[in-house]
Amino acid sequence: MTTTRPTDRSPLALCTRDDITVRGHRGPLRVEGAARFLDFACHHDAAQRHVGWKITHLPTGCAIASAFPSEEAAAGCMIEIMRLRNDWAVIDEHTLTKDLVAEMCRLILRFQGVSEMYPERDANKLRSVIAQSMNGYDSEMWKKI
Repeated sequence: MTTTRPTDRSPLALCTRDDITVRGHRGPLRVEGAARFLDFACHHDAAQRHVGWKITHLPTGCAIASAFPSEEAAAGCMIEIMRLRNDWAVIDEHTLTKDLVAEMCRLILRFQGVSEMYPERDANKLRSVIAQSMNGYDSEMWKKI
């Protein structure tokens, strides 16, 4: 695993390194040396199914986004998502509103470098990916959003 050395202005400078556990299709997977910022962490895909970096919501162990071009981009997005709410420890249908999901999608697309030529289509696709990533955590919640 290759990591970049953070500068003082890098989002990675705000993160700590930690070993985390993520949810995998075949059970929990341990990831060593993830960049952690409060309730989120960014890391390479533990199952090595996707290229690039991904962001995991630590209280659930579920990935919320992947395919970031660099660890720094994933960390920057993770920090901006964390700043959208005061508390990410509990996610339910009352706290994960349409507006919050839309803002998360906008941030994820921006940090992934996705063209905003078709923002509505891209946001709908990304929202679907986020919902599938957290499927099994509280799938009924996602139907209401």
